[in-house]
Formats: sequence, structure tokens, C-alpha cells
Amino acid sequence: MRELEASDAASARAVVLAQFGDTPYCARMLEQLDIALTRQDPEYAGCVAADDVGPSVRGVLLYGPVAGARGVVKLYALVGADVEVLMVLLNSLLAESAERAERMIVCEIGDDTPYALAYDALIGRAFTREGRVADYFRDCIALDVLVWRDQATVRPVDPTCSPAPR
Repeated sequence: MRELEASDAASARAVVLAQFGDTPYCARMLEQLDIALTRQDPEYAGCVAADDVGPSVRGVLLYGPVAGARGVVKLYALVGADVEVLMVLLNSLLAESAERAERMIVCEIGDDTPYALAYDALIGRAFTREGRVADYFRDCIALDVLVWRDQATVRPVDPTCSPAPR
């Protein structure tokens, strides 16, 4: 487990292409990977699960802070061939989030076959589905909004913090 580096580009792309190559999600995921690799946008960072021998990447996680939201991280992509690798990546993100006292991680994920392993890993690490947009990607393919909240920062709802319903 380590930070995404420029030398990981080819291997990380191969992991994304293996899982998302023939899908409508691939182009955007590769674009996000390229942004994270350049390190020119502070809202995109990444880490990889790499083999001990050689430059091979087994999994990729792309994430970054949400501009204008205090203590909120967006998880853009979680890609790998097996749930164990994805869990290692998520554990790293959760440890970093706890260290930085971040209160929430948000992930938008398609309810589609290529995302199945990532969905299982996210639910296994206490992410909960807090929203769903039916037919978002195309007919019968929904977008789920999964959220992890740092239980140490969860407070009872204060009605004075929310605007009155319209």
C-alpha cells in the first residue's frame, strides 16, 4: 500500500481497463486517474496496492477533499481484482481520514456489474447507502451514493443548523 506515483501510470491504467474497459465508465475513470497522476489538482489523489516484486499494481483508489466542505472526502474510484485488495485500499483511506479528523467520505457508485466488488468492499467497511438516482447511467442502471461517517464526529441533529423546509 502506497501513494500513487507517476511510474504507476501504465500498471494502474491496466487495472482500470481490465475491469472497466468495455463500459461507459472507463473514459471518466481513466481521466480521473490521469488527474491524480499529475498531482496538479488538489481534489484528486490516489493510492495503490502494489506487488512486493516489480512495478505491478493490484488495485487503485482515487480520492480527494471536497472543495467547500469541511472534513469531507470524495472517493472517486476503487478498482481491483478482488475484495481483499479493495479492503486494504479502503483501510488505508479510513486510517488517513481518521488521522486528519475527517468526518465523512462520500462515494457515488454505479449499480452495475463492474462496480460489484467495490460495492461489497464499501458496505463491508461501514459505508451506507444514503441516496439513489434511478436510471442515472442508462435505463435500469442507478447511481448509489454511499457514505461513511466517522462515528466520533456524529452528533445529534440540530434543527437550527438546517434551513426550514420550503
